[in-house]
Parts: sequence; C-alpha cells; structure tokens
Amino acid sequence: MAHGRRWMAAVLALGLVAAACDNDEGGESRSAKNGKVKTRSGFSSFVDPTLTDVASQPETREGVTVAAEASVELDADEVFIVITPSSSELGDSAEIDDDTRRDLVRALDGEGVEEDEIDITPEDEFSYGEIRVRIDPDLAASRQEAIVDAVSDVIGVDSEGLALGVSDCTEGLTDAQESALDAARDSAASLASAVGVKLGKLAHVTETADPEAAYGGVADPCDPESVIDTYTGLLALGSEPKVELTYRVLATFAIDGAEQARRSVSAVGTAETSGAADEAYVLVLSESFEEEPEPLAPDDREELLDALLALGYDEEDIEIDHDAGSTRVEVEVEVGDLPRAGRRIVDEVEDVLGESSTSGVVFTSSECETVLADARKAAFEDAGRRLDVLASASDSKLAAVVGVAESGGGAEGGPTGVDPCGDVESVFSADPYSLPLEAFDAEPVFKVRTAVMVTRALK
Repeated sequence: MAHGRRWMAAVLALGLVAAACDNDEGGESRSAKNGKVKTRSGFSSFVDPTLTDVASQPETREGVTVAAEASVELDADEVFIVITPSSSELGDSAEIDDDTRRDLVRALDGEGVEEDEIDITPEDEFSYGEIRVRIDPDLAASRQEAIVDAVSDVIGVDSEGLALGVSDCTEGLTDAQESALDAARDSAASLASAVGVKLGKLAHVTETADPEAAYGGVADPCDPESVIDTYTGLLALGSEPKVELTYRVLATFAIDGAEQARRSVSAVGTAETSGAADEAYVLVLSESFEEEPEPLAPDDREELLDALLALGYDEEDIEIDHDAGSTRVEVEVEVGDLPRAGRRIVDEVEDVLGESSTSGVVFTSSECETVLADARKAAFEDAGRRLDVLASASDSKLAAVVGVAESGGGAEGGPTGVDPCGDVESVFSADPYSLPLEAFDAEPVFKVRTAVMVTRALK
C-alpha cells in the first residue's frame, strides 16, 4: 500500500532566480506587434493589436504550457544548532556582553567545539540574538544536547533546534532538473492528447521556485551562508540530516502543424469530474500556540510512531512532519477501514501530542489520470464555447488551436496549482489548511477540477 514517499528530515524549496531560455528547436515569445490576450480564470478578453497598445499586457504563450516539479533528497553537510538565549538571564540590558561571550566559548570548548564554529549574532530591537554552532552532520543527539546544556549553564536557553543545508548541490540539482523536464513532457503529452493536438518539441522553459521553505529550510539551501542567515524553521535535535530540494519549471512545447498567429483569441474553460476513491489518507494536525514553540522532541516522535505501528500500519505509510509548532501526521489507510481507522489514529495522536486542531480524510484514486483526462476534455469544450462567442463578437472566424495551458487545477476543494495525480505529499505540503478534508464517514469519492486556457488563431 506504500505510495513511494521517502522520510524527510527537511523539505526545502530551492530558491532560484527565474530565467527564461529559448532553444533553437523552435518557438519564440510573441512580440507586442503580434497581439496579446489577457486572461484570468473565468474571464476572457480579445485584444486586437491594431486597436490598442498591448505592450503592457501579460503574455499568452503559444504551444502547450505546463508546470512540473521534481525533488531529490541530499545529505546535509551544513548543520547548525541554533540556540535562543534566555531573556530572563540577559536582564534589562538585553545584551550578550564580552564576559559572557568568553564564558560561552570556554563552555563550548569543553564540548569539543572550536571558536571558529561559533557564531553569536548581534542583538536588535526584535530579539536577543542567537547562538549558532556548526556541528558535524553525524554528531549524536546526546552530543547535540550536551552542547545546548553547555550554553544553558552560561546564559540559559529559551529554545533550540537544527538548521540544515548543502554546500554543493550540483549533482542533485542536475538530477532534479532532468526529472522535472521529463515530468513536464509527460504532462504536456497528456494535456495535448486530451484536447486533440499533436505535441511538438520543447520551445521554452522557465525555472520557477518559491524562496520560502519549510521544515528547517533556508532561502537557498545550496548557499551555505543562507543556512546561517535565512533559515525559516528548526528541526528537533537528533533529526536525520537530510534535505529535499524541489525544482520547478514552467515548460512550453510547440504544437505540430500550428503556425504562429498574428491575431488570436483566448478563453479559459473550467470543469470538474469525479470517480470512486480507492485510496485514503488520514490527516491530523496538532498545533502549539505558544509564542516560541519547541520543535517536536525525538522521544515524542518515536512514541507516536510506535503507537501508529501498533495499530498495524507500515512505517512507509506514515508521515510525521513538524514546523513552527505545528505537527502534521498523515497515515495511508484502506478505504474500507474507515471511519474506525480515522478515529483510532486521532486518539493515538492526541494521547501523545494533546488535543488536535484539525483531522479528517483525503480521498484519492489510482485512476486519477483517467479522471483528470475527462476533466481536461470537458474544460477544453467549455473554452470552445467561450471562444465561439468571442470570435462572433469580433466579427472573426476561429482557426487552428495555437496554444493550450492548464491554469490552476487540483483536487476538488484543495490548493490550486498542485498536480492532483502527483505525489500525494505535494498536495499535503502545499497548504494543509486548504486540503479537501472529509469526515471519516464520508462517501469515498475523488473529485478533480481543472481550468484550461485555449488560444486559437483568428482569420
């Protein structure tokens, strides 16, 4: 029943500067003189280049355009213990004075930490600063705790955790890039087939990434300096030093036989289809609303995992993630075991972590691709009806399809822009608060919605 996910100690979005590249296999971006179409979901408009200045209009690219992503797990070789000193120990001055700094260096030297591995950040009006200690990635949890204890003996500690990074991402990034482009081609081929056009060569690709990261992430995990300066969450001491890089692309493939259109019209069609669900994932969220929440303790994680294993689930079917005081527990279950399975999992989570804030089940289907193809066809037909109206209004006739792009699809009720047939982890990690959670006794139905922007030439 395992869905092939790997356990992750950290999930990081790779921060990249967006770059566009046209290769010589075909396809140039359309210039202002050829006209542009401004579209948004549920809205269509025609722009004739002879009637208005469209230089500022957003571009609609000809061809089949899809978004895709791929992830690769790397061993972190940049590992830091990040410690927030106790405000009560600092007193009214709110400063780590020179004497205290020397005491910290001596205390850490006793734990085998050299002075050049210690970074004490300056205080500012928002915080008392932090103490960051670079450690060996394989340092045992007990030794990590001893380092925190040494700091606590000198100045007291309010919170602590791990920040992770990778000094050389070249090989892993190359693998992720190749996988993302392969995924983009597969997705484009499926979309082209659904709307009845023939896919051509890759015409344009743009790197896209969200610089925000989660679960111990940094703005750019491949830049060691950013591990120190811009981490966005801390892992518990003793966490496995693993980093997952996620690489995203927006790719456009030419449509075979389609000529570049001087005048064109675009419309967005929407559709939703459903099918019987044969996969289910129980989700439980437990949150801490303390001002400075602690990372999930390794002992609590182990106790919770043991409790779920005792219910008969395999470790590969269980996911436990923690970030900024919020713990997300996800378990793959048999659809036929609901609703009892859901309630038992919630009970075990609450026995270890306390009262949960959110719980429910997400239904998926092994036939997702078929359901999605039906939705794409229906959305294409809906766009066609809109195009007919627009062409008539402009006293023009529709010609060949020159562009197709999926716009904001996803599982019904879930976050948009997420592949509903991709790794379920991508749906869960996108935004656990916008998931299509159902009650444990709900009918097991899987729904897919999609929006397809279709561009056709005018004659």
